[in-house]
Amino acid sequence: MDRLIVYPGAIPLETDLLNTNKFAMTGMAKLASVIMGDNTYLYGLVCTPAVAESLAVSIGEGQIYSLHNTDGTPYSSLAADTTHTLLKQGLNPDPVTFHLSAPATPGHSINYLIQVAYNDVDGGQTILPYYNAADPAMAFSGPDNTGNAQSTVRSGACIVRLKAGVAAVAGSQITPPPDAGYTSAWVITINYGDRHVNAEDIRPADGAPFLPVNGLIGAIQQGRLTYGMDSGTVNHYQVSYQPAISHISDGMRLHFRAKSTNSGPSALAVSHFPAASILTAEHQELPPGQIFHGHTAEVEWNSAIGAWILSSPKSSYTKDESDQKYYSRDGGHISGDVVVQGNLTIEKSLKVGEAELTEEGDVRGKLWEGSLEKWLKRQLPFTSGSQKAWYYKSPNNQLIIQGGMFDRASSTTSVSFPILFPSGCFNVHFSLNKTYKKSVLNPYISVIDKTHFELNAGSGESGFYWVAFGQ
Repeated sequence: MDRLIVYPGAIPLETDLLNTNKFAMTGMAKLASVIMGDNTYLYGLVCTPAVAESLAVSIGEGQIYSLHNTDGTPYSSLAADTTHTLLKQGLNPDPVTFHLSAPATPGHSINYLIQVAYNDVDGGQTILPYYNAADPAMAFSGPDNTGNAQSTVRSGACIVRLKAGVAAVAGSQITPPPDAGYTSAWVITINYGDRHVNAEDIRPADGAPFLPVNGLIGAIQQGRLTYGMDSGTVNHYQVSYQPAISHISDGMRLHFRAKSTNSGPSALAVSHFPAASILTAEHQELPPGQIFHGHTAEVEWNSAIGAWILSSPKSSYTKDESDQKYYSRDGGHISGDVVVQGNLTIEKSLKVGEAELTEEGDVRGKLWEGSLEKWLKRQLPFTSGSQKAWYYKSPNNQLIIQGGMFDRASSTTSVSFPILFPSGCFNVHFSLNKTYKKSVLNPYISVIDKTHFELNAGSGESGFYWVAFGQ
């Protein structure tokens, strides 16, 4: 990396600082290129429903890495540099919210695209002081004393935009392509009548180049960069990887969890690349049962014959063993005992008997009279009143909690409960909330019954919070 040299007593120039910034940016960009090459990548920028019960999504903090000219426009007194390119980093420091609209026609759906681009943005407009040779003690305001504001920061910005598709019959709607210079990140599907966005309505766009959230080193150790889930059909395996595979080279090894058992000769399509045959180690077509449903297959690319070589043929798993170890990501029926070692991760609802565990974490079944989520909501406290007095009455065991605040007018104050305790009040707790001079005695409660309590205090305590328990 280049470093600028300055000398004691030399007159500093603005180009000294400008080139220092440029050299540092260049060095960091070249290091990033060693790790990521010249491809565009995204990091973070997580898309989630923005607010419950609303048609809005939020894009979180994140970055884009993209190849661009060193400087497309002059950088202060440094000329534009469009000869050289750098892998630049654009930042999106704060969440961005987008509001969506549902189709107006029954039975229709629409796909929205979240697209991302890099852009150099000059900002920090400020009227700068300039040296006045005629009167050094009186600085000029702006260049040539014009009073004009100038940019003081050149930011690498991650630009996030929403692009709407065209509503069509559900299942036939098309995701719009990204605009020139933009990269597809997320797709949100909204159906007619939707009033809010669910997590399952959001998915990464095909080929979205997201870097692993836990970093490249962790992803390499976990094998996540070369592992994917099959989404194809029998004998026609289709796998996408994250980030998307941009180049297939001789000796490349990939892993995928098979969706189905092969019944004969098979082929694998990786991301957007054409499908190529999967062959045995002897370069023969696969016999039936070499790739098994639920089995993780490993393949190696042989560029000499333009085919994938199966490195891990199915040899020991039985159907019953697979049923006990794997749950199909597309649902289905599992017979016999299911043994789970470690965490069970599902991408669709899991049914056990008449109960159903959803991917959102809700439990549906007779025990909950619908679902656990709705049952819990029915148990939420019922409160009434204001800050001065309120109460909560449990619908199950008749527990009553009441509370409030009051200002005293005399040494003994009677406080009435908002509602009657049918069986009696267990206890009352109180604390000071206002004082105006030193206390002269310890406050205490002298009377508690079903309807009220009486509190005694000195002249220094003017207000109290209280809470009572009973049934």
